[in-house]
Amino acid sequence: MAGHNDALFGFIVHSSDEDTDPLLKAQSSDGAALSPFDSWLAQRGIKNLLVRMEKHQTNGKIVAE
Repeated sequence: MAGHNDALFGFIVHSSDEDTDPLLKAQSSDGAALSPFDSWLAQRGIKNLLVRMEKHQTNGKIVAE
């Protein structure tokens, strides 16, 4: 998502409230959270995510045709 290959991160999506506590405990005890610098790298890359995805779509369409 960041687009520069300088940060590795992900996210978890869940629909059950009972999953929240174990995930928060893992985040705080295992260090499963981005550092401030990695967060800045991710934020920097996400700013141009739309432009990059639109270009990917355009190029993919050209290849497919």
